Amino acid sequence: MAGPQCPVCEWQTQSDAVQTEDAFMFDCPRCGPYIITGEVQGLVLNKLRRDSKARAIVSHMLKTRRAFPGAATRLDSNTLDHVLSSGRLPSAPEQAKNLLIWLFDNQPTVSAFVKLPIPEIGAVIGTADVGPTSPTDGLVFILNGLVDSKMIETGGPIERCRLTLTGQQRVEALKLAEADATRREEGEVSASDRVVTINHNAPAYKPTTEALAQTIETVSRNNEYRASDPDAHEQRVAELEAGAILLKAPKINVGWIKFGLMVTLKFLAVTFAGTAIGMLATDVINGLLALFHGLL
Repeated sequence: MAGPQCPVCEWQTQSDAVQTEDAFMFDCPRCGPYIITGEVQGLVLNKLRRDSKARAIVSHMLKTRRAFPGAATRLDSNTLDHVLSSGRLPSAPEQAKNLLIWLFDNQPTVSAFVKLPIPEIGAVIGTADVGPTSPTDGLVFILNGLVDSKMIETGGPIERCRLTLTGQQRVEALKLAEADATRREEGEVSASDRVVTINHNAPAYKPTTEALAQTIETVSRNNEYRASDPDAHEQRVAELEAGAILLKAPKINVGWIKFGLMVTLKFLAVTFAGTAIGMLATDVINGLLALFHGLL
């Protein structure tokens, strides 16, 4: 069932907006699922109505900066201001790289053509195509450039395409370079036994710990969850409380956060998606990702 127009990219959403307390969850085919408060929804409409590039920047952020696949990104006033003041769309070469990687990951076989998902692909790779008429020149420009460079070839409609052998070799080289960079980063962390200093003065620390405290309180008071599975409810509360204690320490083993607190938060974010618990858990996940600078 079609829903209202997305306040960010103006594409028609896939279902009715879900209201939870003061927030709404939209399921947009371009931006993906995201949560926005009523106040911020008004800001979005005022700030983005006449600025298609800004809409594209916010849409790209919503689609790509997820705590984990399937999670609903939360768009609050601070995030919106930050994205509008410092965010940017990927450059044309970056967009081309993003499209090559997407094709590599989504082609069912090395020789099969795949139809690009419209309008989602625009947000995935970061083009400025937004609104009910997308895709327009941005996506077509990237596709034509990759065809000219013999990285992809099309089959019929231009949005039906596949990687050439040259394109597949290019993606494999990109993935090898990224894997080498990841190994170097992990080696640096392992050298310190994955123990890092927690910066209690970091901008992300206070809102993250406050959101965690709210999560603990909200889960603890959820009588329905307690009644349905008392042992699991007690376990999750204990795990959250342990994580809160760990975050008060001057130093911490990152593995305790990655394989302990984060696992619990992801469980809550998925299980209680669209509710206060799910939103709070997602806020804490995003805060931890910012606080530990990619170590999670």
